[in-house]
Amino acid sequence: MEVYSARLKPRRGQIKATLTNQEFMAGIGNAYSDEILWAAGLHPHRRRSTMDEEDLRRLYRSMRQVIDASITIVDATVQGEGLGKKEEWRQHLKVHRRAGEPCST
Repeated sequence: MEVYSARLKPRRGQIKATLTNQEFMAGIGNAYSDEILWAAGLHPHRRRSTMDEEDLRRLYRSMRQVIDASITIVDATVQGEGLGKKEEWRQHLKVHRRAGEPCST
């Protein structure tokens, strides 16, 4: 958490842009940033500079939870079905590409 906070605090732009910046953290793209921000209850256009310590903690926890869960699901999908079914791994996502659908809990 300390390294994460130290790298995140100097940033001032929108939090989604920060999360998808591969220099900040490699591997988080649009899909995972949507999931992480939704789980943390943070708007993607919110500026990092307006976030307090509790926001940063929620973001960190959500990042860990979403990535850990996704690794397990994607690994099982690839192990069971191979790489040929590229889009099927996205079925576990709660908000990415689900505009207009009822919110999941």
